[in-house]
Amino acid sequence: MAKQDDYTRYTIRIPTPLYERVKRAAGEKSVNAEIVAILEEKHPAPVVEEALTLEDAREIRRLAAELGETHPATGEFWAIKRQIEDILVQYEPELDPDSRAAPEMR
Repeated sequence: MAKQDDYTRYTIRIPTPLYERVKRAAGEKSVNAEIVAILEEKHPAPVVEEALTLEDAREIRRLAAELGETHPATGEFWAIKRQIEDILVQYEPELDPDSRAAPEMR
């Protein structure tokens, strides 16, 4: 079990028939453990996304450029590349907006 500091005590009142169903469902576990498991399933912790580093952004840009050189560039490719660049500009604000356009669109 985790440290007690990781928990908040909270007393609840639930109907006796519901308590009995939860108790049966818990089996060998405690009723508390069963309730916590149900609440965790119903309300999962938010996913914390890791921020891209500037190095990650440059690598993504390099790979996108490499992909454009090795495969025929379709309109769909350029649309995806523009989306990538729009995201990456957050990490490299000095990026020239004109450099994000597809060559045939310049």
